[in-house]
Amino acid sequence: QRSTQSRSSAASDVYKRQLMSSQPKQDQKNTDYLKRGTALNVPKRSMSNKKKRKKSGLGVFLGHQNWNLVLNMMLGVQQAVKSIIENDQYEITSRDYKLKYYFELVPKRSNVNKDSIKICQFFDYAPQVFYDIRKIYGVSNEEYVKSI
Repeated sequence: QRSTQSRSSAASDVYKRQLMSSQPKQDQKNTDYLKRGTALNVPKRSMSNKKKRKKSGLGVFLGHQNWNLVLNMMLGVQQAVKSIIENDQYEITSRDYKLKYYFELVPKRSNVNKDSIKICQFFDYAPQVFYDIRKIYGVSNEEYVKSI
């Protein structure tokens, strides 16, 4: 009978130790959240093993080969926004999705030979549809043009 009591007390002691070890102590901070893959313990990727990529084509600046293209795109968008008729009672039809406006953007240079002037072509696809999308999200034409 004594051996069964010692076995049961030993088993309860083991159970108590397991229970106590699974519970965090009150004076220690609970850091289990660090083991779950939070932003605090995610290791930073080292670039030494991987090739460092060169960032190219991210910016266009004055004098860049695509500077005139960017300016023409900005002018085309401005021209397209100006051409939209703001009518709140206009209902979009299937025809509006197929509509395409064509603009020719001519540079304003008076002292250059007229034969050497490059005319930029700008196409505005479904202008009324995109106007309505901007209107739904609360973006006015002025805000849209300023964002470009």
